[in-house]
Amino acid sequence: HLSLLGWPEGDPRRARARETLRKRNPNDLEDGDGSNWFDGLEGHERRFVPYNGGLGETQLKWLRDELQSAKRAGERVIVFSHAIMHPLACDGTTMMWDYEETLLEVHQSGCVVAVLCGHD
Repeated sequence: HLSLLGWPEGDPRRARARETLRKRNPNDLEDGDGSNWFDGLEGHERRFVPYNGGLGETQLKWLRDELQSAKRAGERVIVFSHAIMHPLACDGTTMMWDYEETLLEVHQSGCVVAVLCGHD
């Protein structure tokens, strides 16, 4: 997964997540209290804060492979996700960093009949 959470300092996966945040959020994200994390961010860009994350390349590939397999087998799929993957389902502050890529896979699969997410 693409996130600061769950990876120790020095782990390259944590470093990739930190770099993603630095590119998308100019605020001090290491301040600990989150008081300025959203300053200057608007709309869907508000998702780029430390408590969020995304699927990342490995999990996105896994999702694609599973959906393709289900499609070939004629199965219908319900996707469950902790983080929200659609911008109309939240205010943008609890949404996946890579929701666009994730939704593309869901839509292109042709076999997903529902998506249930947490947060908000």
